[in-house]
Amino acid sequence: MAIQRKSEKTIQTTPQTVQAEQTVNTIDNITTSKKSFIKSKLTSAILAAGIFGVSGYLVGGYTGLPFLMPNSQLDSVLEEHGTIKDKTTKNGMTEFLLDSPDGEFIVYAPNNGRFLFNGPVYHAKEKLPLVFDKYAEQGSDNANATGEHSPAAEVDMGNILEQVDQLGGYKEDSSKKMEDTVYVFYDPRCPYCHSLFDKTRDIKASGRTIKWLPTVALGNRGGDNSDTMKVAAAGLSLKNSSDLDSMFNHTHPGVDSVTPEQAAQVHTNLQALIELAHNFNGPNAGVGVPSAVYVDNDGQTRFVVGPHSEPLYSQIFGDRE
Repeated sequence: MAIQRKSEKTIQTTPQTVQAEQTVNTIDNITTSKKSFIKSKLTSAILAAGIFGVSGYLVGGYTGLPFLMPNSQLDSVLEEHGTIKDKTTKNGMTEFLLDSPDGEFIVYAPNNGRFLFNGPVYHAKEKLPLVFDKYAEQGSDNANATGEHSPAAEVDMGNILEQVDQLGGYKEDSSKKMEDTVYVFYDPRCPYCHSLFDKTRDIKASGRTIKWLPTVALGNRGGDNSDTMKVAAAGLSLKNSSDLDSMFNHTHPGVDSVTPEQAAQVHTNLQALIELAHNFNGPNAGVGVPSAVYVDNDGQTRFVVGPHSEPLYSQIFGDRE
């Protein structure tokens, strides 16, 4: 999907990053026999000698253990949360693909073994999600979502809603016009997407509806027929609100087998998200979920990252008079 900009003057953007608003669960004071779960606030972090920025769930902070944790110990800790299906070391980081009762998810660890975390990981210099590098390695259609991403030409603002409206997903109220629709890019595994879903169960007073656009923005190491892709692909053909609810409460089984057409639609959604982020917020803008496209009260088309957080949520779903 090529989104082209026509005039920057007609658009007012609301720069917002998910990483500035995330509350994370941490597993602290991990020893070989004890774990204690606490909550903390993670605004941002730079790990691995300043090479990487990270936002998301910090799932491990080790104390009482040597500063350098051998890989065998890391594997042992992770296997308490799921089965390690794949492990890749690159640029000072190790990526683990875990298969858990809640589905596949990715966990990262710097080479010093001191932390484990999951969520979007950004290359601090390129300001692009590290997980997108995997698409190039897999030969995916989204290879140009890496550091080789070329800036789009001009964005035709008169046509942007029509382009986004054509993306695959589920619209809660099909009777609503495009200008009354909030288009939300999400990953079924994203906790902040779940938070947004929960908060929007009573938005009728706003006069808006939502079209949910599934992606694999948090990574898809398993390929186009992975469990991750099966659930995302299911988001393209939801039938009703019950199906949508199951997508966000981890009970949707996903499709039996992902067709090439379904995989292409999910990849197109992700590519559109990347292009929107770069065209609205600049070629070095970070990309995250949830993100949304909507028309504000002044008739301006906006693209925002983190619509679950305030004040963005109230700006989008509040009083439109």
